[in-house]
Amino acid sequence: MKKETSLLRVLIADDFEPVRRRLAQLLADVPGVEIVGQSNSVRATLDAIHSLAPDVVTLDLNLLDGSGLEVLRRTRGEQPRPVFIVLTNFPFDAYHQEATRLEAHAFLDKSREIEKAIELIHGLAQKTAQPEQTGEQEK
Repeated sequence: MKKETSLLRVLIADDFEPVRRRLAQLLADVPGVEIVGQSNSVRATLDAIHSLAPDVVTLDLNLLDGSGLEVLRRTRGEQPRPVFIVLTNFPFDAYHQEATRLEAHAFLDKSREIEKAIELIHGLAQKTAQPEQTGEQEK
C-alpha cells in the first residue's frame, strides 16, 4: 500500500500584490504544490508561518513593515523551519550575504530569476511527493 503523498505547502510573502498574484499563478501549474497563504508584512508573514506551517516561504526583502531579513532572524532556530527562497529587487551582495548567514535556501533577483524560484519549488515538491512503499500491495 502506498502512503498518501503530501503537497508542498507554500507561503508567498511580498509587499506588492501583483507579484504575489503572479507567483501564485506560476505555482498553480506546479504539480504537488499547495499555496497555503500570502502575506505582505513581517508581522503577517510570521503569523502565517506559525499558523499555517508552510514547507516553503518565498520571501521578499521589502515588506510593508520591515525587511524579510527580520523574518529570517526571528525564525532562526525554530523547528520545523520552512525553506526560505528570497526573491528581491535588491540583489546586492550585502543582502545576499546576510540572507545566507540567516540560512536562506536561495537568494534570487526577482526581475531575472523568478523562473529559477519556480524550478526550485518544483524540485522540492517532487521530493515531497515521492510515495513511500510500505511493502503491502494496493488493493
